[in-house]
Amino acid sequence: MSATEGAAAPIVHATPVPVRFGDTDRFGHVNNAAFATYVETARIALITSLGYPLGGMILAHLAIDYRRQLHVGDPLVVLSRVASIGRTSIRLMHALVRPDDARLAHGPGHDVPMAEAPTGDRIADVASVIVAFDYAEDRPVPVPESLRTRLAPYVGSLPPA
Repeated sequence: MSATEGAAAPIVHATPVPVRFGDTDRFGHVNNAAFATYVETARIALITSLGYPLGGMILAHLAIDYRRQLHVGDPLVVLSRVASIGRTSIRLMHALVRPDDARLAHGPGHDVPMAEAPTGDRIADVASVIVAFDYAEDRPVPVPESLRTRLAPYVGSLPPA
């Protein structure tokens, strides 16, 4: 049985991420490689907030569409939703947003009803695929039903840019 958006009220996981000086390049904007780290932070925050162990997943795919520059000190929130859940994989969508209200870029990751998701400049859109993985056996394993159930409220699309 796959998770569906109708299973629970749709929510988005919002993860504030600090934009550090070390993330910038000689042109003064955040280097493209830092975006992968921002999304990794959000992905881990979402999965571990659902009680799934760190180290139970492996990244299989990452694609980034850059929209705007980001600079050190800019507020940043990564919004995360689930595009789909396969037998062993979870396809995620992330929007990196410079929120209109900078106060939203502080604190721990948290769930937000879709209607209350932070708005602002969309910095990048990211698609990622993670796979449930048994590191001892070096192979994918099925996504547990309990995790599918906990992911159900996140299934759907992100707020429009």
